[in-house]
Amino acid sequence: MANRDPRAEVEALVRAAQSGSLPRREVLKRAAAIGLGASSLAALVATYPRGEVVAALRRQDVELAEEQVVRLPEGEPVRFDPGVTSGGKGLEMLQNLFEGLVGIDQRTGELEMLLAETMTPNADATEFTFTVRDGLLWSDGTPLTARDFEYSWKRVLLPETKSEYTTAMYPVAGAQAFVEGSGTIEDVAVRAVDDKTLTVGLSGPIPYFPLLAATWTYYPVPRHVVEEHGDAWVEAGTMVSNGPYMLTEWNHDQNMVLEQNPNYWGQKPTISRGEFTLLADNVAQALVPFENDELDQAQVSGADLDRAQADDTLKELLQVFPRSGTRFVVCDVTNPPTDNPLVRQALSMAIDRATLADGVLKSEFTAADVVLPPDIPGYNPESGLGEDVARAKELLAEAGFADGAGFPQLTLTYGAQDAVEKTSCEYLQGVWQQNLGIDVRLEAMEDKAFQDWFNARATEPFSLYISFWGSDWGDPANWHNQLFESSADFYHMHWVNERFDQLVNEARGMADAAQRLALYEEAEAILNQDSPVIPLHNLNRIYVIKPYVKGIYHYPILGRTWLKYIQIEQH
Repeated sequence: MANRDPRAEVEALVRAAQSGSLPRREVLKRAAAIGLGASSLAALVATYPRGEVVAALRRQDVELAEEQVVRLPEGEPVRFDPGVTSGGKGLEMLQNLFEGLVGIDQRTGELEMLLAETMTPNADATEFTFTVRDGLLWSDGTPLTARDFEYSWKRVLLPETKSEYTTAMYPVAGAQAFVEGSGTIEDVAVRAVDDKTLTVGLSGPIPYFPLLAATWTYYPVPRHVVEEHGDAWVEAGTMVSNGPYMLTEWNHDQNMVLEQNPNYWGQKPTISRGEFTLLADNVAQALVPFENDELDQAQVSGADLDRAQADDTLKELLQVFPRSGTRFVVCDVTNPPTDNPLVRQALSMAIDRATLADGVLKSEFTAADVVLPPDIPGYNPESGLGEDVARAKELLAEAGFADGAGFPQLTLTYGAQDAVEKTSCEYLQGVWQQNLGIDVRLEAMEDKAFQDWFNARATEPFSLYISFWGSDWGDPANWHNQLFESSADFYHMHWVNERFDQLVNEARGMADAAQRLALYEEAEAILNQDSPVIPLHNLNRIYVIKPYVKGIYHYPILGRTWLKYIQIEQH
């Protein structure tokens, strides 16, 4: 037998994870075999040099099509304001329309300087100073300065903005206190010293703050347009942006067009025009237009994935992009019977996640026993409840509902336009009836109605709903602090666990990486055992992409279709 080269094995595995040449499950399996944990692997994948990989991707020796237009499916945005939205439909376009001080290169996963020329932390990472580039302009030619960032970041926190993602700003000193009514907006530690210099004071040592600043909530918005047009500032004809593209057309529920921004500060992109077809279900309804040469990319799922895999032409166009995220069921822990942790644990342990992921959903996703995805530090796979139907029945009996007797009907709410959610909910309805003898009613809602219903759950009770989270940046604070800490309560589950809160608040600003990781792992165990959310599966995206479309990268974190990387080859 040949001598093993451990370094070469690690390097090969990291390369496979970076390129997507192996499925994530296989990468994790091989990593475990050579003693490399998921968190260590994630760190290596994020930091391993990729210069030669990127160079290979930047092909200059191809003949490009005369018309550089790419046609993509999307859904009608519900919240189309970077300071308001928490993600979902429309984010793909926003990330092409706007840029922040820093960003994540979707080809490499590396932090890159965008509108900031320099970024300087102080010694303990409690303050960052950004120097803004000279000569920045909004798409209408108005100067863009550091003062636009102070205005935009503070605007997120104002109650009249009605932001869905104020928690993204909580690491900024004074932000959480202002939102909770114990401080003023002047106390929020974002200061434009002059047109070029922005200082940001943090609530503690936050070395990961640059990753957070790369997310859309930290994008600037044009004050002069927002104040003139109010909520209508986001419409075509009034929207002003600062990214490589600008919005030139938006026919609601039909289409949206992005064209090059002539005042963009950076390198001019190759794609001159992005045409987005707005579909009610931009996954289930995309394959047929793709086959009819009306779209250049389509995400496939369920029956469409089966059809693509069986088709000699389509199967050659399939590409799998792992995504850092988890789909789960959210419980209202203040509303009987899910106020009882025994009931929540019974619901969780009655689920055969492998059957759901590998059978019902055709191996499109990976079964998840825990909330954090494997690439996020703090991932604690041993802390999940797992499947144990016998124990689930015992827990339900201990809660006073032996064999489901006397158990009130639950309602499981989901988005009607998401075929995966529908299929998952139908499976859960059946498995809970079969294994626990309980009745669950399914309630489907259209996107706008669901968003309004979700927002009302802050004060109104519910039973269960299905949702998911995709990592916005590669740190457990994006999950534990921004979603599940009791003062954040992003999902309106009203869960309060003092030990969990203590752990994640202490860990957020901790400088010792090993100790910090241990605190997050303990917090993850508490979250999984108490089950205010019930994990189902980790996320992937599977696409068919036309062979002449090059430069589509869906990085696991913030992975969307970024037009500035794309080229259309002659075909």
